[in-house]
Amino acid sequence: MVKKVNILALDGSYSSSITNMADVLESANLAARSYWDVEEAPFEWRLMSLDGEPVSCSNGLSITVHAKAEPPPPATLQTPYQPEILLLAVPYMPGLGKDGMAKWADGIAWLKANHHHYAQIVTHCFGTFILAEAGLLDGLQATTSWWMVKDFVARYPKIELIADKRYLETGRFILGGATGCYQDVALHFVEQHCGADIARILAKYMLIDKGHANQMVYAIDLPFSSKNPVIVRAQRWIAMNLDKSISVSEVADNAAVTTRTLARHFQKDLGYSPQTHIQKLRIEKSKVLLEATSLRLNEVAMRCGYSDESAFRRLFKKHCDVSPNAFRKLFQFA
Repeated sequence: MVKKVNILALDGSYSSSITNMADVLESANLAARSYWDVEEAPFEWRLMSLDGEPVSCSNGLSITVHAKAEPPPPATLQTPYQPEILLLAVPYMPGLGKDGMAKWADGIAWLKANHHHYAQIVTHCFGTFILAEAGLLDGLQATTSWWMVKDFVARYPKIELIADKRYLETGRFILGGATGCYQDVALHFVEQHCGADIARILAKYMLIDKGHANQMVYAIDLPFSSKNPVIVRAQRWIAMNLDKSISVSEVADNAAVTTRTLARHFQKDLGYSPQTHIQKLRIEKSKVLLEATSLRLNEVAMRCGYSDESAFRRLFKKHCDVSPNAFRKLFQFA
């Protein structure tokens, strides 16, 4: 049976999140026709906007749509019910800002009113915020862009966020992580509806790698900025001494407070302890050295304050879910 897929694009969406998914569907159709030697394609898709007018994308491009966003027509004796699928293109959102989700109010209202017409809803990145704001993910698991994790957890306490997943299936939803995870979402979607053979062919033709299961390997875990003078003094001193053994009492002395006061300031402003902050900075510095230099692993460890290379390997794997050498292979361009 042909799957009817509706791509809903809101003004301000990434143009790539519209065209990439459309290209995947068309490529899956081509692969299926060739592999199965049939005329009928597995997917029939159309692009919708809320008002039927061209979509103004975040990069300034305007994309013509096929139709105004309307739910599927009701079943009749002549046209029996056929479940349809909704793909939500990803709106561009670098952060919530002071207006929160107000910019997307019309799209959220449309989803609240019409989501029940669709057997499956698929999105990734900030699209997960749109579904969450509409109340569609309450009580379910979800994933989203790694840099929006803190905002998501604070705003949607009824949703269990699995931050490290590149994609996951929860109820009738397929949800993906950061922008590039559309490939993982698309491949899973095609495999689900067309089978593993078609998904495998598609992956080879489009050079889609199944990828690393954990999107947090890509995360840049920089410390939150603070205007608190105690935190600023502590952060500055830690950053200048990462290649040395650092104790919390030394940090407190250089911030001119007691260790207890230092811990209280860090927990209140940053949400974690001074020791965790030191560890975050050490790991981030090691990432930079692995990406940008050819230093031997023991020297990377030493420059980041780890005298024991084995201990460094274990800590790096714990924080990044890959070994230092695997991380270097992923991100070293020189």
